[in-house]
This record gives sequence, structure tokens and C-alpha cells, in this order.
Amino acid sequence: MGPGRVLRDGTSPWFNAGADIIVDDIYWSNELNFQQGPVSQAIESVKARGVTYFSSSGNNNGVKRSPTSQPGITGYPIGRHQSNAFVGTSCPEWLVLPQGTSRGGVDCLDFSPNWMGQPLGKYTMGAQLPSSIAQVMHWAEPANGLKTNLQLQMYGTRSVTGSGGVVSQERCLGAASSSDGVGLPVHYAQWDWGRDATCNPSRSVDFVVVRDISRPGYGSPTVQITPFAADTNTLAWDREFYRTEGNNTIQGSQYGHNGDGSAASVAAAPWTAPTVVQSYSSLGANQTRFGPSSRNGVATTLSEPVNPEVPTIMGLDGIVNSFFGSPIQTGANTGLYAFYGTSAASPTAAAVAALGLEKNPTMRHDQVVSLMRRSANAQVANPYSVVPIPHSSTCLLNTVTRSHSWWHGGHEPKGGAAIEICPEGDSDQEG
Repeated sequence: MGPGRVLRDGTSPWFNAGADIIVDDIYWSNELNFQQGPVSQAIESVKARGVTYFSSSGNNNGVKRSPTSQPGITGYPIGRHQSNAFVGTSCPEWLVLPQGTSRGGVDCLDFSPNWMGQPLGKYTMGAQLPSSIAQVMHWAEPANGLKTNLQLQMYGTRSVTGSGGVVSQERCLGAASSSDGVGLPVHYAQWDWGRDATCNPSRSVDFVVVRDISRPGYGSPTVQITPFAADTNTLAWDREFYRTEGNNTIQGSQYGHNGDGSAASVAAAPWTAPTVVQSYSSLGANQTRFGPSSRNGVATTLSEPVNPEVPTIMGLDGIVNSFFGSPIQTGANTGLYAFYGTSAASPTAAAVAALGLEKNPTMRHDQVVSLMRRSANAQVANPYSVVPIPHSSTCLLNTVTRSHSWWHGGHEPKGGAAIEICPEGDSDQEG
């Protein structure tokens, strides 16, 4: 389904049709990250009217290829760079000035953790390049109350033939960000390699964030930059500054309603290893610092930031079906398909909720999600050790059918909240 008008108008078609569970599989490029925007507010509205709402967490996590510290970690999640405050430094000489600015009227974000004057962020991608890369930049100012004018730029190199036939490399601008909405603290930039064959990333993308310091009252807000590849074949990336240190916080890649706690955000685990998070599952949460946005007003700053625990839960992916996903080439399921990603995991989690609501239709979103989390398998493997990993909903498809009194009364099952993973072939007997 499209992310625009339908969600902003309150997901009304499904609610009006009598839906008591809604699952979405979208993110919207100009959703906010430090306050709830129109989509999140629409979700809160239908939740208040009895709907239980799930959303896929996304498949945009990046994993560092070769961790150089913390032995035993399979890779750092490097989905999003956050500079806790905008620390300015001199811009590169080759910078393409944003329209309406002058060389003396701009500075650039220092990406180094300890203020060493490094204006370049850098991604090095795997051997197989995606067809494009996009980045979303958020900064911590409220909608309609912007003090700071920023632009994100991505650079590659091109070959230039000089006098005497000498070939050299020069910087070239691959993409520059723009806002999808006036007065919003979010910019989006996408670089499609095919648009300019002479300017290419050569596996490395340098990027800068330019600040207009000629604008009166400009600020030094928190800045977040979230990358998205056009496919999931380049999840093993490298990043120059990959650890949380000093002014830098490295996070997962969720934003908008997928990460602000309005929806129950669902990460993915393979059905063959249901306690291991899929490496592509988007992790990390937004930090809400302002009240909900409005069309014209400026929201106030919250007395304390809100840090939702998302993703909320893990569902299973790799589900075998007859028509959608990756064709299965060998084994007993040859000719069928396997559906992978958080797009597959979120409806499986919603199916668990449906079985629970069948037993107790009066439960609301928070009750359903709370019971799912408390009864889920808590022994989930965390391959990163630097970010929280959600509980797995493994076995709930069996458990809810045999925990009638729990769902009916809204109480935990006897014997405690944790439910062991069901071994393959476990029966659906009362327990």
C-alpha cells in the first residue's frame, strides 16, 4: 500500500472496514525522527479506537565487514550515524556550494568523534555495488521551527585528462539533499550510479553536511544520517567512524513510525534459527524530543526525551508459500517460494495477535503487545552486543491456542512469562 495519503488520513479505509489489526510494510522518506509526524499520529488515532498496529522494522541495517575490536562480535551494526551536536569545521576546497551560500558563509559537520576536524563521512561498500544509495538526514529541531539550514552531499570521483594526456582523479558531486516538505527537519538524497557514468563511487562514497552559518540564529542540533542501499547485497559495509565514541553515536536505521513506538515494530528471525536476528533487520530507536507535529504550529520541547524500545518483537521469515518471494530450487519444497525480510516477519507476528484477539476481542494494542513480549522467548542471540535485540515471538503460534485462560483473562500463563521454543513437530496440546 502507498505510504502517503492513506496513512496520513488515519488509515481510515481499513478501520472503517472493520479491521482490528493493521500491518504496514512501508517507510516514508520525510517522516520525522525527533517527534511524531502525521503517520505516527494516524496510528495512535486508530490504536485509541481499538486497532492493534504492526509495522515491519525495515531491511536496512548495515554490518561492518571486519570488526577491529570486541573479539567474537560478527560485525558492528552501522546503520545510522549520529553526531550528538553539530560541531562545525572547515569544508573541503572542492565543496559545491549550496544555492544561495558563499564560501565564507558555510561550515561542515565534523564527523570525527573527538573534534579532529574531519568533514568527510565515508562508506566503503562490498564488492557488489547496489544500483543506488540513498541517505536520509534528520536533525533535532521541531517541524515549522527550524533554526538551522543543512544540506547533505554525496561525492565520488571522475577521471580527468589533462595536458600531455595525464589522467587524474577529481571529486564530483553525485547527489545533494533536498527537503520533501517546507519547514521539516529532514532531507533526502539519492544517488543512482547510471545517471552520470563519469561520476562513480568506486565502492567508496564520501559525504559532507553543509551548514549555512550566514543565517541568523542557526543552531548546533543533533544530526542523524541513515543510509539505504537499493538492495540487500551490500549489507557488509565499512564506515570510517563505526563506534559510539565522543560526539558520535552509531545506531540502527529505523525512523518515523517504524521506530518511534507508535506501531509495534517487528524485526525478522529465520524460521530455521528463530533466536537469531536477521542481519538486515533494521535496529535502533528514535528519541522523541518534541511534542507531535502540526500543520502550522511549532511543538514544544518535552521535559524528558522518550526512548521507545524498538524493534518491539521478532517474527519469523523464510515462510514457505505458493506464490511470493524467492523460488526454492532444491529439497521437498522445490517449486514453492520462501518469503524473507521484515515484510514477512511482521504479518507472522500479527497472526499471533489475531489468535489472541480471537480469545479476548476486548484487548487493546498495548495489552496485546505486552502479552506477546512477556510470553515470547527471551533467549535471543545478540550478535552485536552494542544494541538491544527484541524478544522473539517464536512458538506463540502454538502457545496462544493452548493458553486460553491467559488470553481470555489478560494474565500471564502459569509457570512464568517465558515460554520455551517449540521443537519441530511439537503438538498443540493443552499445557
